[in-house]
Amino acid sequence: MSTASLFYYYLTTTLLVALTPSRKRVAQAFSIRATTQITQYQYSTTTTQLSMSKPGPHRIAIIGGGVAGLSCARRIGEQTSQENVQVTVFDTGRLRPGGRLSSRLPADPPKEGVDNENYTYLNRCILDHAAQIIAVPSSQRTDMHEFTKQLQQWEEQDVIQSFPPGSLSNIVKGNDDAPENTFRLQPFSSSSNNDENTASSFYHGKKGNGAIPLAMASTMDFDLVQDCWVSPGNGARYVTNRQGDGHEWKLQAKGRVLGYFDQLVIAHNGKCADRLTSQTPAKDINQLLRVNFASSCPAWGGRKMTLNSLYSLSFAVGGTTPSSSASLEQALPDPFIAGFVQNQAELRFLSCASRKYPSDILQRDQVQVWTLLSSPTFAKQHKAPQEFIPQEKAEEVTDLLLRALESSLGLESNSIRPIESKLQLWGAAVPLNIWKSSAPQPQPQQDERLQSSNGAGFLYDSQHSVGVCGDWLVESSVAGAWTSGYQLANHIVSSTIPLSSTSHSEPLSIGLQGAFERSDSVHRGGIASFGDDKNNKKAKNGSGNSNNNNS
Repeated sequence: MSTASLFYYYLTTTLLVALTPSRKRVAQAFSIRATTQITQYQYSTTTTQLSMSKPGPHRIAIIGGGVAGLSCARRIGEQTSQENVQVTVFDTGRLRPGGRLSSRLPADPPKEGVDNENYTYLNRCILDHAAQIIAVPSSQRTDMHEFTKQLQQWEEQDVIQSFPPGSLSNIVKGNDDAPENTFRLQPFSSSSNNDENTASSFYHGKKGNGAIPLAMASTMDFDLVQDCWVSPGNGARYVTNRQGDGHEWKLQAKGRVLGYFDQLVIAHNGKCADRLTSQTPAKDINQLLRVNFASSCPAWGGRKMTLNSLYSLSFAVGGTTPSSSASLEQALPDPFIAGFVQNQAELRFLSCASRKYPSDILQRDQVQVWTLLSSPTFAKQHKAPQEFIPQEKAEEVTDLLLRALESSLGLESNSIRPIESKLQLWGAAVPLNIWKSSAPQPQPQQDERLQSSNGAGFLYDSQHSVGVCGDWLVESSVAGAWTSGYQLANHIVSSTIPLSSTSHSEPLSIGLQGAFERSDSVHRGGIASFGDDKNNKKAKNGSGNSNNNNS
C-alpha cells in the first residue's frame, strides 16, 4: 500500500471512530468518501469481537440485512437503548447490506479469485440488479402508513428521488391497425385508472437503490456484521443458557461462534432459511419457511411459500458499436428510463441505468448501460447454478434475452450488439404467494398487545423466542418487507423484552396459523407487487395499466 493510501486509510478510519457515537459498537466499520459522481461506501475488513458475557443487555440476533431485517433492527433501536438491548444484524452481502435493494457501485472490487469482471463501462456506473422501483403504497393500505412516512423522510434526506414525468412506461403491443412487430409506449400512473389501491408515486435511490439500506444502517442503533454467512446446517442452535435456567440461541459461522442471543429473527427466505431452522425445535416456524421454487403457484395459494427466479442481464452498448446504441435510442428516446415489457413472453422489465444514474465517463464515450430482467418462465426453462453460471449457458441466455428485446422493440435481429455484458441469476427472487394469518378478530377485553398485532404480517414463536419478517408476510414489495420488519420490532419491544424488573407479562405467539394466498399481481408482472390484487384486473398483455408488477 502506498504512503498516500496509508494516509487516506488512517484519515477515514480515524474520522469514523471520532464520529461514531459511544453507545454503538461497530461490528463492521465503513468509510464514506465523496466523488463527483457518487458517494462511495467501502467496508473495511476489521470487525470487533461480539460480546458473549452474561448477565447484560437483552441481545437480539437478526439474520438477514435486507430491507426487512434492517427495518426491524432500526425500529427496535428507536424504542430501546443499547444499555438495555443490543441488536446485531448478520448479513451475507460481500460489500454492504441491502438484499434485493443492493446496487453495484463504481469501483466495487471483484470477488476474490474472480478475474473476469474487469469491465470498462459496467464498473463505471451504478447498477440496480434486483428491485428497480419503490412505490408509495395506496392510502387504503393502513398497515403501510408508516412506510409512506419513511419514504417522505428519505426524500427529504436526499436518499431517494422520484422518477421524472414520462420516464416510466409499459412496452406493449402496437395498436390493432399498426404493422406487425410494432410496439408502443404506454405511460403508467395510478391516476390513469380508477383503482384506488395502486401506487401513486414511484421512486429510486438517488445514488442507487442500495443507498436506502445504507441509510437504514447509518443510525448506529445496532451492530452490523457484513459478509457473514450463518451456517445453514447448524448455524443456529437453541441451547440451554449458561446459567442453566433457560434457553438461548447460539449462532456460528464456519465453525466460529458468533455469539449467544436471547432472541432470534429470521429476515430472509429460501432454502437457507429453511435449513437454518430445520434442526431447531421451532417446528412451527420451520414449517412456514419451507419453500417451493416455481414460476407460478396454484390459484388457492399452495401449501408452501413459493418463490420464482429471474435472470438479470446488464449490458453496455455504443462506443465502438454506435449502431446498437442508436437502435435503442431511436426505439426508446428520452425521457424513457424504465418500462415493463408486456409484449414478449421471455421478458419482464427494462431499465436504462445510464439515464437513471448519469455518468461522465459513459456520456464522454457515448455509451449506454441497460438492465434487462427475464420472465420467471424463461428463467425456469433455462435453469443454471445461481452461484456459477457456466460460460456456455451464460452466452446462450444472454443471446436469447437480447434477441427477445429486439423482437419486443421491432428491431432487426442482431442489431443490439453489446460491448460488455454481465448475466446474473436471481434464484430466490419474488414470493408468488403471501402468508395470511388466521388470528381471530380481537375483542375489547383482549390483551392490547394481541389487538395491535392481530394479522400483523410477521411470525413470532414465543416458546422458542424466534421471529420471522419478510415481504412474503405482507406484500411482495419493498413496502411489504419494510412493514413486516417494522411490525415485528413493535411486537418484540412491547411483548417480549424484559425492560424492567416489573415486566412479567407472558410473550405472545403471533401469525403461526393461517394460509397462503396467491398474489395475482406478481403472477402478471413477475417482479413484485404494487398494490391490492383484488383491484388489479386490468393489466394483461398490454391492455390497461400494469402498475402492480414491481417493487
